[in-house]
Amino acid sequence: VVEHAGHPVVDGERAAAARAVEPIAVGGERRLAHRTAQDFEQRALHREGNRTLTALRYASVIVTAIAAIAALPASFAVIWAALRSPLARRLAAPPRDDRWHERETPLVGGVGIFGGLLAGVLLAVATGAVESSSELWGVLGGCAVLFLAGLVDDLWALPAWVKLGAQGAAAAIALASGLTVELV
Repeated sequence: VVEHAGHPVVDGERAAAARAVEPIAVGGERRLAHRTAQDFEQRALHREGNRTLTALRYASVIVTAIAAIAALPASFAVIWAALRSPLARRLAAPPRDDRWHERETPLVGGVGIFGGLLAGVLLAVATGAVESSSELWGVLGGCAVLFLAGLVDDLWALPAWVKLGAQGAAAAIALASGLTVELV
């Protein structure tokens, strides 16, 4: 409990806003009032330290957002180029019983997603928003394996055991890079 201009303020946040200066006793609780004032001071010091961390956190969020935003035009450019390439006809799936679409559908979405992922990660590493590490490159290597398996599957319809093997290889690459998995 703190006082400013003769009015007791119970809430520590409102006390700070009112620029209260000293603890007071309310109903014989002087010790409690002093302890509350000390707790409030410690929380204020803790909040001041958090402002620095928060500012750093926001800077990282902004750089990360810029990297993510860079991924969109990179994905668009890769898909645009793939649709206009000589492989465009080969990169389209005609309607079949094992597919849900009713007309010819381009299969270049994965190419664009992988291109955008690479652009975003490379920009984030280049700007220092993300630290380059063996784990990062291991995860990207695993993503590359999955991307290639998906692309080959779109073009030539891989059997299920090959796709499962690609998933195991991607996981092995990520784990071999030093990435750890903790079950909770």
